[in-house]
Amino acid sequence: MKTLSKLALGLSLLLVTNAATAIPTSLEGMGVVNQWRDSESTFNTMIDDPWGNSDDLFADRVGIYVKFADGQFGSATYSGITSTDWNQCCDVITTPDSTTGFFTNAVLHGLNANPLWMAWHNLTTPYSDNFDLEFNDSFGTNFRANTTGWGYADFGIYSSVAAVVDVPEPTAFALIGLGLVGLAFSRRRSKP
Repeated sequence: MKTLSKLALGLSLLLVTNAATAIPTSLEGMGVVNQWRDSESTFNTMIDDPWGNSDDLFADRVGIYVKFADGQFGSATYSGITSTDWNQCCDVITTPDSTTGFFTNAVLHGLNANPLWMAWHNLTTPYSDNFDLEFNDSFGTNFRANTTGWGYADFGIYSSVAAVVDVPEPTAFALIGLGLVGLAFSRRRSKP
């Protein structure tokens, strides 16, 4: 029985560890379209078509979530996107509905306009004086880094036409693991 309870505890810890991800699977009711890790030491890490079919389906809401290796993060959501806002740049598209971290006041002015897949007016981050998502590499990045030392950044982009996938929280896995441990102990106690 000790072996079974140790196995159950190990399984629950493994599940909790593997369930945690840097990028949320949904952002304010939108599903994740794509996610990737941009590494300072690796060039060309951005996905070829980050928006998938969101532009073809004229998604009316979009969002982004970014988390750097040092824990700094930011997110923004935008509503009221029209069919003419897709595949264009450099006029104001919309102001954010909600923001966190370094995306405060991030006015969107480019959406799926190659090479600018998402662009903002005057958006600065700890590692970029002009944060935009683009295919051109700078300091090994696709967000226009103008300094080194950022290591990597995890990106997620979201749209209203992407499916929201329910993924159990790490806490749920921990509870399942604890239940297995409890079951193992109760079976042990019930033996004569």
